[in-house]
Amino acid sequence: MSLVTKRVRGTAKLFLLAWLSVILGITCCVSQETASTGKIEGSVTGKEGEKIAGAKVVITNRANMQAIATTSNSEGVYVSAELPPGDYAVRIDAKGFESPVVPITVQAGVSAKADIRVLPSVVEVNTERPTIEGVLRAEQIENLPFNGRNYLDLGLLEPGIQTQDGNTFDSNQSGTLSISIGSRTGREPRTQLDGGDINDETVGGPVLNIPASAIQEFRVMQSLPGLATDLASSGIVNVVTKSGTNSLHGEAFGFYRNGDIASANLSGRNNHDWAQQQFGGDLGGALIKDRLFWFVHGERNRRDLQNPVLAGWPFSARSTAINEPFREVATTDRLDYLFSKTARIFYRLSYDQNSDVRPLGSGPSMQPVLSRSNTPAHALGVDFTTGNYLHSLRFEYLKYRDTISDRSFQVTGTSNPLSDVTINIGGGATSRCSSGSLFCSGRSYAAPQQDFQSDTQFRYDGSHMWRSRHQLHYGVSFNRILAGGFASLYSLAPTLSDSSSVPLPFGVFTSTGDATDSLNYPVEWAFIGNGQGFASEKSAFGLAGGGQLDNRLGAYLGDSWKVKQNLTVTYGVHWVRDTGRSDSDLAAVPQLDAWGTGYGRKVRQPNSNFAPQLGVAWDPYNSGRTSIRGGIGLYYNNSVFNNVMLDRSLRLQSGLFLSTPAVCIGGAPGEIVWPTNPGLSLPGGLVNANGTVSPTWCGQNIGAAEPQAVALQAAYQAAEAVATSNPNFIGNPNAFAGPNQHGLSLLAPDYQTPRSVQMNVGIQHELRPGLVFNADILRNVGTRNLLGIDVNHGGNVSTFNLVNAIADRDAAQVANGCPTGTGQVGCMVSALAPAGALAAYGAAGIGGPAQVTGGAPCPTCAFPGLHSNLGVNVMNFPYGRSVFTAFDLSLKQQIVNFAPGIKHAYLQLAFSRSKYVSQSDDSGLASLASDYFSPDHFTGPSDLDRKNQFAVGGYFDLPRAFSLGLLGHFASPLPVTLRLQQDAGAAEILVSDWTGDGSTGDIVEGSNVGSYMRSIKPSGLSQFITNYNSNLAGTLTPAGSTLQTAGVFAPGDLPLMGAMLQPLAQVVQNPAGLSWLKTFDLRLTWQHTFMDRVTVEPSIGAFNFFNFANFDLPGYTQSGLLNYGAGSKSVPATALQPQGTVGGASTDPNNPVVGRINRASLQSGMGAAGAPRAVEWGLKITF
Repeated sequence: MSLVTKRVRGTAKLFLLAWLSVILGITCCVSQETASTGKIEGSVTGKEGEKIAGAKVVITNRANMQAIATTSNSEGVYVSAELPPGDYAVRIDAKGFESPVVPITVQAGVSAKADIRVLPSVVEVNTERPTIEGVLRAEQIENLPFNGRNYLDLGLLEPGIQTQDGNTFDSNQSGTLSISIGSRTGREPRTQLDGGDINDETVGGPVLNIPASAIQEFRVMQSLPGLATDLASSGIVNVVTKSGTNSLHGEAFGFYRNGDIASANLSGRNNHDWAQQQFGGDLGGALIKDRLFWFVHGERNRRDLQNPVLAGWPFSARSTAINEPFREVATTDRLDYLFSKTARIFYRLSYDQNSDVRPLGSGPSMQPVLSRSNTPAHALGVDFTTGNYLHSLRFEYLKYRDTISDRSFQVTGTSNPLSDVTINIGGGATSRCSSGSLFCSGRSYAAPQQDFQSDTQFRYDGSHMWRSRHQLHYGVSFNRILAGGFASLYSLAPTLSDSSSVPLPFGVFTSTGDATDSLNYPVEWAFIGNGQGFASEKSAFGLAGGGQLDNRLGAYLGDSWKVKQNLTVTYGVHWVRDTGRSDSDLAAVPQLDAWGTGYGRKVRQPNSNFAPQLGVAWDPYNSGRTSIRGGIGLYYNNSVFNNVMLDRSLRLQSGLFLSTPAVCIGGAPGEIVWPTNPGLSLPGGLVNANGTVSPTWCGQNIGAAEPQAVALQAAYQAAEAVATSNPNFIGNPNAFAGPNQHGLSLLAPDYQTPRSVQMNVGIQHELRPGLVFNADILRNVGTRNLLGIDVNHGGNVSTFNLVNAIADRDAAQVANGCPTGTGQVGCMVSALAPAGALAAYGAAGIGGPAQVTGGAPCPTCAFPGLHSNLGVNVMNFPYGRSVFTAFDLSLKQQIVNFAPGIKHAYLQLAFSRSKYVSQSDDSGLASLASDYFSPDHFTGPSDLDRKNQFAVGGYFDLPRAFSLGLLGHFASPLPVTLRLQQDAGAAEILVSDWTGDGSTGDIVEGSNVGSYMRSIKPSGLSQFITNYNSNLAGTLTPAGSTLQTAGVFAPGDLPLMGAMLQPLAQVVQNPAGLSWLKTFDLRLTWQHTFMDRVTVEPSIGAFNFFNFANFDLPGYTQSGLLNYGAGSKSVPATALQPQGTVGGASTDPNNPVVGRINRASLQSGMGAAGAPRAVEWGLKITF
């Protein structure tokens, strides 16, 4: 080989080595550059392990806070782009889900693994609807410690929502809870189950309890619910039940509490003699995978209770404990079948059977009844899609039965001194035990009763996307509602009441003067029943009468218009027609035209109930995180059958119907329209010249009156049983209509369906993922509520008859040995004492027919009414108006990895500042106007108005498998209306009618509806009374002024016998106002899982954990009927207000005379709102 060749080959080798060095260098550099980055990859799954496709994965560099995003594929898998090494945070941003924030470190050349499990979101922003609503789903329902497991308590988390024991507004609602929306009573909001109505059409409220563990979703709508709702004037609760899934799953649970371990005393420091058990379970799965699913749930509730009833002073020694057992079986079962991805059908059976013993929920009643109810509800639903049309069909059949029977025999000894009469003393009690009463015993006026209801329902709801921007909504609904039964009120025993609290002196009749003996108190008011129970002539449910039929037809059409991607306008109209809420099927009653032209017409049937709605929702940033919303809509309300039942029997010439005449009125005898010829005499009664009958024992002490009252009622019922025509027919001679006279009143011919205009404006904003803030202003203006007015205006000063007045005056004076003419009141007072003289003038006719004759015509009265030959005629006009205004705030937060050791948490805060004003204490029932001149003149806070309400709830998953749930509700006091007592008998318009309209027991002048606890505080009550006594007491009423001006009485005569505004009794030292409602409940649970399948969860709960002392719950507040005081000529005057009345209770809990007696205790069913602390032990097993 030549030297040249060797050199060439050496050069080639060097060249090759150089190139290899370069290539290796480049490769090394490239390798080093590639290894300087990494990736993040993982999977996105749901709560049950399902794959989540299309989820946005946000990856944030913690050092510079820069974020990138990727998306999960069809298998739920995601892979990031190349990332510089460092610390990152990964979360999922997918609508409808809440994600943990997963910290992860990226290293060079490594793919970091971050699998993320998301949870269904329970906190969302609705950018398309203006509705104010709150939603709770199954997970929240299972974790929140709501007291007694009643599903309606879930609503307490929303701003301004309250609950009310159904027993406080009707005895057949005992054992159920009702919900208050917008401060209205619990009878008004509507409740729906899987789209079907489950409402009591007779008295309001729901007719069945739904097991909480069977609920998939609980929704409460406060303002502007959708067009699909027929009756939504007072808000709606909508419950969706659970379905089965492909996997077999179920649970068994048991909860037990009693008054022993760590529980607080019941009212009056009574012992812990009660126990409560709730146990049950559910099971669900698939009969055909992905096709046919089943779910069954059953629950048993039991409470054994010796419930203390505290009588007021001086009856404290007569307090007792009533055995009040509650039993309930409830079930919800469901079968679902999926035809395809776009069609499904389901069947659901709900059943509730319960029995409850307790008094009607007002005052310290010792008059228990047994209420038994039985309600099956069948539902069938079909949902399917055809093209871009969505269809939903619902069928439901519900049948409800409730029976009420007396259980007063359980109360013995001095707590039930007379078993054949009903006794009510104090607190302004007239026809029943009332808030503020001091002692109530004997048989219940509410028994016996049977109530039935069936509701056959159909509804169709559809929607259709039109021109890409319009979602059209339309539908029709039909309900055939049949109600029936009988209520033989006041028939078991005559009701004898003393509205004040002063016994008759020793030696008067048979009184011993002992204030602790209820038999020594005078009979100021008395009611008897005629033994009949039907309110209509229609047969129903196997009974000869008592039926009520209503066909409700509804239809709607609306549009959700996407004006822009971030702006939605909803608008439409709903129409609803009820056929059975006005007795429009009955013929005209020409005799009614005697009271005024047109009153005899048929009652109007409302057929044009159209309700337009308009709403706007705007997402200003088009981010899905903000909604500025508002709208206005008209909504119709349900007028319960009870309002119709007051009317119907007055319009029928034949038939035997319920009547409950007031036989004693403020101590004066009324007049009973006797169903047959009464003859010349009756036991306990006097036959009047016009054929009516008056009792002879009014004003006697209860012990003396008892045998006479029993005898008169027996004679009345015997006569009614053989009557051949309807004695209450308004066209009869001497006929009258008045709820305070015989429990009946007429619908005005121009009847209109109650309705409201709802308005709201506000903002909903997601402050950060999982944290949503709401601020809304709400306004609900209700109109057409029924207010009763005496169209004859008896007792009204404008109907004064001078000739009658002079004749009445002289007749009274001559009958008592005094000369005729003016200036003889002194003679009458000498003979009869002031109260006796006033009663004598009243009995002779110085008054109006409502008091002098008990409602019957009083042609000789001094104030006989517009038509002196006619009696009282109370007609219910649609004049009532209510206004609810609220400013609501809420904050809802769902957090994954809330804090170290806390993997998951949910927290909700709510506040409401509101005001509700109307003319009556219950807008859902026909009520007497407080001023016949101007029915809406007296308007103020009423119903369940609470100015401030605050709620907090949530749950936290703690370390070591512990979980803590909490629920608190704090609400400011209810209002009370201050009124004057009625104990002046037939001359009552001279004492308590300062407006001159003929109605008596007026609202105290200088105050308004609901003034106490609003404009008049406990600290200012004494000064208010002092000012009243200084400036108004001692002045004449308009009727008195008219008599004096006309010369019937000389100046100074009327005050001599107390015919004037009486001075009021003063308040006790340190008077207690109505209290806040304060509850705070906790539950701690621990979970242990076996074999990744079975979880055992023991728990301990404390309800009213801090043992707040709660008083003045709805139905049992302090009474606003003020006693007369020092300087009064009234016999029952007292120096201080009595214990159960405003100003009569002290803040001193140890004083038996003035201590508060209405502390919250265990309520009907499983209710325990505000009751003393109770500790509950629980165990739940799930698989």
